[in-house]
Amino acid sequence: MAKSVKMQIEDHRQDIASHSDYVEVTKSNKKKKKPIVDIDQLPAVMMVEDVQAFLRIGRPQTYKLVSEGNFHSVRIGRTIRISRDSFINWFQGQADGIIDYP
Repeated sequence: MAKSVKMQIEDHRQDIASHSDYVEVTKSNKKKKKPIVDIDQLPAVMMVEDVQAFLRIGRPQTYKLVSEGNFHSVRIGRTIRISRDSFINWFQGQADGIIDYP
């Protein structure tokens, strides 16, 4: 026997509700990279994402900053690696000198 239109609509609403619950759970499980707030937390060899998290700027801005050459970076294939010491020197306005950083 065929379901009435009213029952079909109710079934459809339940499907949508269960899907939206799943989507909310899935979204909440994603881990966001926490901003790095302390220079001591920076790794010796940084990735573009580390610079982005530390400066709290967008991805395009970060790639532009890296491409400007203000601090030393190395391209390895499709990845970019940045020297922490060079980045810290640039960030602290001491691009000419080298800081001994533990």
